[in-house]
Amino acid sequence: MFSLKCKIDEKQMQEMTDKAAIKAANMVVNRMYVQVGKGVVHRVLYIIGASSVALVAWLHNRGLL
Repeated sequence: MFSLKCKIDEKQMQEMTDKAAIKAANMVVNRMYVQVGKGVVHRVLYIIGASSVALVAWLHNRGLL
């Protein structure tokens, strides 16, 4: 086989670390948005469920069910 030996200068190293840092930050932000979205969906579904139970109870008390 063959081996590749290349030297990276300081500027190239800085560019690589900057790109890696930006990518890592974007991943953290995306995960945060996913967690926030899950929390919102959970709360909305909870409210819908509680409202449905309340509506059924109200309709039952009125004799409509």
